[in-house]
Amino acid sequence: MALAWRPLDEQAIGRVLALADTPWGDLDDAWSNTGWELPGGVALSHQVFEELEYRFDLPEGPVRFGADETALTSASLDFAWFAPDPEDVPEGDWPEGWQLTEDASRADFTARYAEGVAALTAVLGEPERTGGHDEELGWQHALWRRGENTVVVVAQGEQFDQYGESEAALLWVVRHQGEVPGGEEFYEWLCGAGE
Repeated sequence: MALAWRPLDEQAIGRVLALADTPWGDLDDAWSNTGWELPGGVALSHQVFEELEYRFDLPEGPVRFGADETALTSASLDFAWFAPDPEDVPEGDWPEGWQLTEDASRADFTARYAEGVAALTAVLGEPERTGGHDEELGWQHALWRRGENTVVVVAQGEQFDQYGESEAALLWVVRHQGEVPGGEEFYEWLCGAGE
């Protein structure tokens, strides 16, 4: 089993929270508040809504957007990847700050998730809720409210680039008002970007 991770530091958390705290009606303005450079130097709104590109490689890790036809619904930042089969770990160089352990265990992956929760707790205080959402794999989540219509989540789940062959720990921002479901329904909600 293999594990790649980059600790969630204050800069990464600050950038994601800047995105959380900015209205997404103007994606380019929201992005400029994060301090991240424009991927490819092209307006992000053009890349997302015209070119339908939703994944961007940044120094902290891959950032993905969820969107409907007219607006963003979520953004996520990977900070750990766990591959039960080491063959599923992407080859090549990892971005600066990422570490790779080729003989990791699921407990190591869970420890990286817990470190992510601790890092967010240091910034946001205790989570509004913690829980599990996959009994077999032991996936967990913690969530915080950020204003009336934004939920910040640290969760374990699928590593979407590997089509379910690997797992990830991610920091999510989801636009959502109202109750957030628990248990296994939570993950369906999260993957559906708060629908």
